[in-house]
Amino acid sequence: MSTDPDDDMHVAGAVLIFVLLVLIGALVGATLYRMANHGRVRRPAHLVPQAEMQQKEELMRQQETRAARN
Repeated sequence: MSTDPDDDMHVAGAVLIFVLLVLIGALVGATLYRMANHGRVRRPAHLVPQAEMQQKEELMRQQETRAARN
């Protein structure tokens, strides 16, 4: 380390800002992850597995036939 106290303060400030940015990024990432897992953020169609799409289509067909019967 240098002998100048101002240099030490600059390093401490830079480290503090870096740590704060990492924490903010972690919070934003965790929030987006939770939102995506709870279905609040839709995945683009090309990222949805084909089997999952077929299940949703089958469920929609079943709901339509039930609605038509009633």
